[in-house]
Formats: sequence, structure tokens, C-alpha cells
Amino acid sequence: QMLNVFEQLCTATDAAAGVDTLTLLVLYFEYRELTPSDEKGNAILQDVINKLISMSMYPRAIEMLNQLVQYRLKDPIAKARAGLQLAEVHAANKTFAAGLAALDSTVTSQILPKDLYDARLLMRARLQVEDEKYDAALITLQNVTTKAADYLRADIAWQRNNLPEVVRVLRRYFPLPPATTPAPATAPTAADTQAPAANSPVWGVPDQLAFLQLAFAFAGTKAPQDLQALTSAYASQTNTLGLTEALDFLTYSAGGKVAVADTATSPWQRTVLSLQQATRLEQQLRAAAQADLF
Repeated sequence: QMLNVFEQLCTATDAAAGVDTLTLLVLYFEYRELTPSDEKGNAILQDVINKLISMSMYPRAIEMLNQLVQYRLKDPIAKARAGLQLAEVHAANKTFAAGLAALDSTVTSQILPKDLYDARLLMRARLQVEDEKYDAALITLQNVTTKAADYLRADIAWQRNNLPEVVRVLRRYFPLPPATTPAPATAPTAADTQAPAANSPVWGVPDQLAFLQLAFAFAGTKAPQDLQALTSAYASQTNTLGLTEALDFLTYSAGGKVAVADTATSPWQRTVLSLQQATRLEQQLRAAAQADLF
């Protein structure tokens, strides 16, 4: 009877249990000796780990994931999946070398499901980027054709100030009208179907960051027509993000012509402030994207 109550509490949501997550965690650690040694016990541990992560209690989550990987999981695929989560938590905890070690220790000769295989490679590349091992990260990503992998490739180019490469990688995800400079010919990949829709009112954080990087890259490579087309094609999103004036200023700086509203407030002062806002937003989005991905 006690074991059933323990199991129900450990795997319950806050609403179902009638108490908050922290209380559920306290109850688990008070009675954790009741954790079964079978698959049901592994499921309880995994649920507790997820609760710890949701509370940003990363060191304790790492401790429990290590226990799960080293002593409980026997199936190589389950161990590889847990190793990926362990690497993700290490990334969130800023212990990047330990994250790479977690991936190394859960390598298996068994064929992994493609999504798990790609996710482990992507995580390895992210950790290598955090260690500024950009060439190693690009090698890791060689056979990964997802949008997330392309966004990471573009971010590597961005950090290296290789703006033409940023444009080459990202513009397929933000298609421009045919009148603008055609994108370099590349073989279609699975990532092509993952582009954010032009008429979608909301983008995820990685899409917002990629859009800003592409806009700045167009400005940096003196491509005002492309930048104007980008601003026009995605006007709804740029208005939502409050970036219209900043993009106009970028277009002007790249040699394009933009109409400046005649107001009592200095339009250039407003656009400079807006550009500063765009830069701050890029930094905030980068941090948010890392938190979301890790």
C-alpha cells in the first residue's frame, strides 16, 4: 500500500497530487528507499529527474541521471537516450566537458533511431561550440540535415563573422520574392520542409534568432535589396518583434533607400535606439535559445 502511494506521488503532476513540485521532490527524497529496482523504479527516477530539471536543480538531476545510466539502465538505446539528457543537463549547468563525457560514455554499437542519433550529434556539436571548437562541431554536423543543425552552422559562421556563410545557410528558411538575388543552388534536404511559414504570426526563439542573424548578415554583406525584401516578406513578424525601424536603419546602412517618417522626435535617434533594441534582442534570444535547446 505504501509503495503504491509512493509511486503515485512521484509520478503525479502538481495538479493531480494537489501539492507543488518542490513538495513532491521532498517527499521522494524522504522515502526514496521505496524506489523499486525494476522498470517501474526507473520510470519513477526519470519523472523525479524531469521535475528537478524543471526547477533548475541541475546538480541533483545530474547525480540521479548518472545513477540511472551507470547502475540501472541495461538497454543500450535507453542508456543512449539517458546519456543525451545527461549531456543536455550538463550544458544547462555550464559543465560542458562533462556533457561530452556523458555522450562518450553512452556510445553503443547498436543502431540508434535516426532522431536519437541526430540529436546526440547535434548535442555534441553544441557542446563543442561552447568550447569554441568550431571546426570539430562542423565535422560532427556533417551528416545531420535538420533545421536545428543548419541554425547551429549559421551560428558558428556568425561567431566567426563569416556573414556570407550566414546568408548561404539561413536564406532557405526565409524565402524571398523571386525578384531578389537568387539563393545559391543547393540540394534539397529534409530541413527545407522545416522553414518557418511567412504568414505564421509566431516564431519560436531559434527562428527569431536566425531571422535577426540573416538580417544583420544581409546588411553586413551590403545586400540592401535582399534586406528590404526580407523586411517586406516578414513584416508581420518584424512588427510583432518591434524591429521595423531597426531593419530600416540596417537597410540604410547597407546602402538602400528607406522612407523616414517626419515626426517631432529625431527619426535617426529612434532608429539608433531601435537598432540597439535589436542587438539586445539578439543577445536575449541567443540566451533563450540555449536554455530552450539545453
